[in-house]
Amino acid sequence: MITSEYTSPSLFLFFCVPFHHEKNRIQGLNVSCLYRLSGSKDNDELGLLAKISNRSKGLTWVYNPLVYCKPKVDEDVVWLSYWPIRNILDAGDAVTVGIYADQAVTVSQCGASLVYVDDSEEDEEENFGTNSMKEEEEIGGDLSEFEVTTGGYYLSCRDLFGSETSYWLKWLFGDNVHYTGMVLI
Repeated sequence: MITSEYTSPSLFLFFCVPFHHEKNRIQGLNVSCLYRLSGSKDNDELGLLAKISNRSKGLTWVYNPLVYCKPKVDEDVVWLSYWPIRNILDAGDAVTVGIYADQAVTVSQCGASLVYVDDSEEDEEENFGTNSMKEEEEIGGDLSEFEVTTGGYYLSCRDLFGSETSYWLKWLFGDNVHYTGMVLI
């Protein structure tokens, strides 16, 4: 497993964002999980998603990957997902990370690590124009088109649930989901 700042031998973990050096800012969050197939699975689609909640600010993001590895039976695989959080996490914020998988997948560990950037390094990157990430691709950017409930965002590249999407979003976010259709990112 990739070494993470926070780890759990289960599907969920919780941490409080620590105080950090005043010259460093949080740039993102790396989320990882170790998983394997529970048995044989005929379907090429696996249900695997991550749910990140900033409980202090009442914000939740759910993402299911478009690309991931389908392991062989009895083979462990690591899924690593980078979340460009930027200004959404502050020192003291309570954060939960959850990995959700269908019955054909067994998750044996999940992890998370904060990614910091030195303020002076980021200023240099911006001056040279090497920061190619668009604002709508940042969690701290405008995600209004992905909002399915107040403070809840479904960041998806595909409609994993098909006709049952509304049901699953209610399960993940609660009953106040206002999902009107698939938005591709």
